[in-house]
Amino acid sequence: MSRSLSRVVAGLVVFAALIVPATLGAVSVAAASPGTWGATQAAYLDGTVCTVGSVTSPLAAWDFGDTPPEFLLASVTSNGVVDSASLPEGGTPGRAVAPVTPGQYGLSAQADVSTLAALISGYGATQGALVARAVLQRSDAANVPNCVADSDAEALVAKAAQVAGPYTVTLTAAATPAKLGTADSLTVKVTSTAGQPVPNAHVDVSATVPLLGSGETTASVVTDSTGVAHEPFTVRDATSSSVTFTANTSVSVGLEAVTVDPASGNYAPAIYADPPSTFSGTLTQPIDNTASPVLVARIPAAGFSLGTSVSFAGDVTGMFGLSGEAKFVVQGPLALDTSTFCSKFTAKSFGAGVPVAASSTIDITGDSRLTTGAWTPTRAGCYLLTSVLNTTNSTPQVSAHGHSAILTVLDTKATLAPAHSVFGAGPIPATVTVTHSYGRAGKVIAHLRGPLSPGTGDCSGSDWSKAPQRTVSAGATKGDGALAVTLASLTKPGCYQVTATLALPLSSTTNAQIQLTDSLPSQVIYVLKPTVSSLAAVTSTVSPGKVKAQVSVVNLFGQAGHVSLQMYQAPAGQLGCRSFDQAKASLVGAGLPVSVPGDGVVTATSAATTKLGCYALVPKLVMDGNPAVSFSGVADSDDIVLAGVGDGVSARPPVATSGESFLGIYVTFGIFLALVVGTAVGVVRFVLSRRDGDEPGPDLTLLSDDGLTTA
Repeated sequence: MSRSLSRVVAGLVVFAALIVPATLGAVSVAAASPGTWGATQAAYLDGTVCTVGSVTSPLAAWDFGDTPPEFLLASVTSNGVVDSASLPEGGTPGRAVAPVTPGQYGLSAQADVSTLAALISGYGATQGALVARAVLQRSDAANVPNCVADSDAEALVAKAAQVAGPYTVTLTAAATPAKLGTADSLTVKVTSTAGQPVPNAHVDVSATVPLLGSGETTASVVTDSTGVAHEPFTVRDATSSSVTFTANTSVSVGLEAVTVDPASGNYAPAIYADPPSTFSGTLTQPIDNTASPVLVARIPAAGFSLGTSVSFAGDVTGMFGLSGEAKFVVQGPLALDTSTFCSKFTAKSFGAGVPVAASSTIDITGDSRLTTGAWTPTRAGCYLLTSVLNTTNSTPQVSAHGHSAILTVLDTKATLAPAHSVFGAGPIPATVTVTHSYGRAGKVIAHLRGPLSPGTGDCSGSDWSKAPQRTVSAGATKGDGALAVTLASLTKPGCYQVTATLALPLSSTTNAQIQLTDSLPSQVIYVLKPTVSSLAAVTSTVSPGKVKAQVSVVNLFGQAGHVSLQMYQAPAGQLGCRSFDQAKASLVGAGLPVSVPGDGVVTATSAATTKLGCYALVPKLVMDGNPAVSFSGVADSDDIVLAGVGDGVSARPPVATSGESFLGIYVTFGIFLALVVGTAVGVVRFVLSRRDGDEPGPDLTLLSDDGLTTA
């Protein structure tokens, strides 16, 4: 082949790279996905590569450093060695970006520009090959690679045209004007330039009054297949006469073209969609801010006794932020019928001539829970409670009346007297005394709070608000008189606050609640289960002798008592006191009681050990607040601590134990004397608790009647 012919062939190869896609129909196509193309292996985001022989041409979405996806405005080809044109990557010298206007790149009108912008922004990232084909069909139709069907690309263009901007956003409300407290709905409709509904449009809604959803000023909705979205709202504030809604949505309506100065080389131009533009719609909705408040008054009971401090309560709804004034008025008394009480009276019985016994005025804003000041009636009789609410800043002014109530005030008196202030675990007895009951039987209801465990302090000043509560039916009264009741059976130690009411029937459906006067000023009782233990000062003595002990008491909750040492005695056995059994011992005496002001340690002394043998000293605590309540310690039968001899036996000098000085015990082995005298030697042994580290005093020998020494 001649040199000139070789040059011609080479030129034809390069030229073929530019014209093959437009002239040949037998092509192959790679699946749409990310990939690379050309001699430089340039990466594309999504698309395909058409191949004719050894020449390839991409239909793809690109990222050239602007706002992806970007698409080429001119077809490019490559034989794998040489590309027909370079790609307009960011940073290329002579590179420029300019808005696309009608008349450029095959786009004759602004609608064409908006349609292509909608196509690129809506489908470019996922349908790269179809969008690339549609762009080239307009800008470089003669050279479009035909491995992607033009009909498929144009079908996608038609879909984009239906939703292309600019958008029109229309707002409507279900009711006009909006009414306070009534659920309403804002309807948002988005249509395209073609007048078609735009589905799946994201719309941000705002309101000048916090009424969207559950009381917000903003919300987000998405249009359905008909281009419509709904957002519920409820006017909760009557201080505004109108509300303005604004809805914003966005879509890209412009294009930007990327070009490179020919002086920098042969570069293909590209195009991308502008950032979305915002389109808005507004609606100003009038508000009917006429309030419709509701006042519900509450009474603690239908009747109560003289001297009871009473407060009334109420709930106000339907104010929607308005201000108002609530007034409670008590009129009376009218004469009480001793048989029917106040049943013959109605609200109309209390005319203008009936005096006002009490009144309370409360200023409120918005929905509120009300509590009046306290009223303490001084005369028995029948009273009427009325209540009214007037708005103060609404037009027109609105009033709401609470229901009226007939109140019965009795001169019944009832007292509660717990048997004591201190108890052990078990039933809590008390006496209820009723006077002037009008011959009516009633029910005693006990209200208990507790237990609290304040250590050694006094419970009367405790915070009872979080203490466990219980209500107990304690018994039934039968007119005037005294009644023994059981307030409760309490097993947990601690302090309890006790109050009681007497439910006295006024009719078949209502009761007067008579507050019982408590004989305990602090209304506090104590349920005790203390721990009592003793520690002996010595571990042996000679009969008759006395032993001192340190007695420890805990968990008295500040209550006082007296403790004494109870003396349980049994004869010594063959093994001395080792087999001592308190259950078989006899209570032979007790030391003098010692005052215990509360938790702590006191010194108590036993009575004299007048009998020979083994002793156990058991501390016993008796409560000052209830002498019937006592608590005893437990003697340790394994703790044998002392043996002693009686008269006629010589004693040896005392022996000091380690760390302790005990009573000296003089011990003489009296075998010879026993044989001569023939008299047995007695032994006194004590079962006492001893301190850690204590050791018994000198061992004492026990002589049996036959003169043989035993251990």
